[in-house]
Amino acid sequence: LKAKFEWQLSGYKLRTYKPYPWQREFHDAGKDNPERMLMAANRVGKTQCAAAEVTFHLTGEYPEWWQGKRFLHPTLVWTGSPTNETSRYIVQTELLGAAGG
Repeated sequence: LKAKFEWQLSGYKLRTYKPYPWQREFHDAGKDNPERMLMAANRVGKTQCAAAEVTFHLTGEYPEWWQGKRFLHPTLVWTGSPTNETSRYIVQTELLGAAGG
């Protein structure tokens, strides 16, 4: 039962995303800045922040606190990584979840 409950919660990962102040500043800056860069220390939430923003734009489901750019129509998004492996194991996992659910 616990494993099932954890799996169900994983589907709501973005619904429970609460950005740190610096992540919120990054999201908000998108309203007036079409190009931005996230540069921070290792393992502080850069990928989570970017994945959240990409997902909000792709789904059109923005959280109540959102002050950044909003797309009112479908949009095309590209993500990138230095290698196929980092794309699969880092970016893809953040956007889609771990393989096998």
